[in-house]
Amino acid sequence: QELAGVESFYVPGHEDWPHYIENALRAHEIYHLDKEYVVEVVDDPRSRGDSPEVIIVDEFTGRKMIGRRWSDGLHQAVEVKEGLDPKQETQTLATITFQNYFRMFEKLSGMTGTALTEAGEFHKIYALDVVSIPTNLPLVRDDGNDIVYRTEKEKWRAIVDEIERIHTKGQPVLVGTTSVEKSEHLSKMLGRCWCDAYPDPEDEEKTVEHRRGKGECHATKIPHEILNAKNHEREAHIIACAGERGAVTVSTNMAGRGTDIKLGGNFEYRLGNALEEAGLVLGDTEHLAEIDVIRDRLREQCESDEQEVLGFGGLYVLGTERHEARRIDNQLRGRSGRQGNAGESRFFLSLQDDLMRIFYRDWVTNAMEKLGMTEGQPIESGMVSRAIARAQKKVEDRNFEIRKSLLEYDEVMDFQRKTIYGVRQEVLEKKGTKTRVLAMMVAEIDRSAEAHRDDAKGYAEWCLKQFAFELEESLAEEAVDKEGSTERVVEAITARYDEREQELGEELMRKVEAYLLLNAIDSKWKDHLHALDALKAGIGLRGYGQVDPKVEYKREGQMLFEDHLFPSIEDEVASLVMRIQVRRPEAPPEGAGGRLEGGGDAGLVPRGMGSGSGTMQQPTPAQVRAYQAHVRQVQARRAMGARIPASSAFDVMKRQKSLAASQGQKSGGAPAAAARPAPAGGAAQTTRTAPASKVESAFAGAARNAPCPCGSGKKFKKCHGA
Repeated sequence: QELAGVESFYVPGHEDWPHYIENALRAHEIYHLDKEYVVEVVDDPRSRGDSPEVIIVDEFTGRKMIGRRWSDGLHQAVEVKEGLDPKQETQTLATITFQNYFRMFEKLSGMTGTALTEAGEFHKIYALDVVSIPTNLPLVRDDGNDIVYRTEKEKWRAIVDEIERIHTKGQPVLVGTTSVEKSEHLSKMLGRCWCDAYPDPEDEEKTVEHRRGKGECHATKIPHEILNAKNHEREAHIIACAGERGAVTVSTNMAGRGTDIKLGGNFEYRLGNALEEAGLVLGDTEHLAEIDVIRDRLREQCESDEQEVLGFGGLYVLGTERHEARRIDNQLRGRSGRQGNAGESRFFLSLQDDLMRIFYRDWVTNAMEKLGMTEGQPIESGMVSRAIARAQKKVEDRNFEIRKSLLEYDEVMDFQRKTIYGVRQEVLEKKGTKTRVLAMMVAEIDRSAEAHRDDAKGYAEWCLKQFAFELEESLAEEAVDKEGSTERVVEAITARYDEREQELGEELMRKVEAYLLLNAIDSKWKDHLHALDALKAGIGLRGYGQVDPKVEYKREGQMLFEDHLFPSIEDEVASLVMRIQVRRPEAPPEGAGGRLEGGGDAGLVPRGMGSGSGTMQQPTPAQVRAYQAHVRQVQARRAMGARIPASSAFDVMKRQKSLAASQGQKSGGAPAAAARPAPAGGAAQTTRTAPASKVESAFAGAARNAPCPCGSGKKFKKCHGA
């Protein structure tokens, strides 16, 4: 508080400080570069050009999640930590849990090699049974016991020595790491040798044995490939070569799932490269003989290499750390020993690994001390491997309870989501939009009458502001009286609504209703999601009051839905449907040579387009679309009550006139008369000819009995048309 220059963080005006400080601490201490995220330039249309961005790395797959951002200001805190310009905070428009998303399907099924460890969760959440299918060929992979070291330094030294031993033998190695940072750390160790760093072999302190004993170097550099979120573009090439003789591949979880590493090399990949070098294309009928020769040679070579690699023991999978879920470890092991092939797997661990530090550090440390084990000496025992598996089971149970709790909290939102999306779908299908809008107006009328009890004048003013409708004094008094009723008010406003429908036409009125409903639903649902997030963030404190936070969340979440969300949608739709202005296009001037694109649709072409002296050149479709978008924006702002200068509604038209003049258009002839087209389903209407100065204003062509375009709620004849 002293550093921030405030007396207290917990007084009005400073309540955001604790949130900022918490995010800053999380960004610096919990989220690490090249582990939870990377920083690089993204070739993505949603990015801001060539500036670097913070990209989240998926914990389980090791892949970049471009376009995903942490919420509640955390992403901005990480951006500031890395010296980047923070982007604007985003707001959730729609959300759903994976569980509820999958439960929307009538039928569910799946196939994976690692579902058996999660059989209980599949049964409880989805009511699905997991069936184990026997392998096509017997599994002959040798899964070695875990090897545990005291420190990470000892572990990495042993891993490098093991990789060097296997590589020298000619056996391919796949090394699995848990983060980008650790994969790059191991890559640096594999690429470092004594000769590069210490060129003086006469010095005893710089002998190979001495430096290797310290874990600082090894005899030679080990050629290897690194596969992580930073170079995922080369994934296909790296995986295709990972099974070749002596290959060393250091990877994150990217190579731990859905990957079939071909022993001896990938025949299809080699064939493609060979044909490209020879300048041939597969399927070229003119060079079939040459292609067949290359294909037969490579197939024979791949088969020979495969047998050679199998003789070395197949693919060796080396894990550098246990994951929280056994399923992820099983996925890594599953890269080896596929289709009955030979293979090996082993995990190298240390007491400083996250899983061991949380569960078994003291137990294993005491055991190592009692056995008199020295530095660098590991423990290799089936008992240790079983203890680690039990620790993983505890973590899996904890994570399942978290997911189960999340699902219980989401039950409230799931019901609300289905309700609001059901309404939205009906609106999209144009089902009963008029009935729905009228029902919203009736609900608003009743609520306002209750709020203005015994205040007829205030109720009449509200009707004028809300519906642009002058309510008779007797109707207002009847509505606000305790013994009265709003039925006559509803009848009067319904009649006015029918008049407006006749003015606009039935088809256009349905479009207006759907437009207003969709905009209100989307906008208010977004705000509702934000309110639910805020409620969930603090609801856990209710437990200190001896109440169930989940029950309280369901109760208050439903109150927000019923007492706030729908009334806010009804208020917005009811206030706009009677006041929104839809401008119709003028008829084109005589001799203009055709009609404007979209000229038959209301609100697409502004008034005055065909007026003025001279003949204006027919605009291009692109100009018309740009102009139409501008006019719709101006009309929407004016409908919401914003004061828009009259000239701003015609700036595009003026630019078009200037463009026509610059192209040599000459004025001539008298101004062409502009006629207002008849409303759909109604008789043609005529209006008084306005002066030229008023034609260029925002009120041109407004009907005398229609609401004034300025948004005041009064009729045009009693406002700007007086």
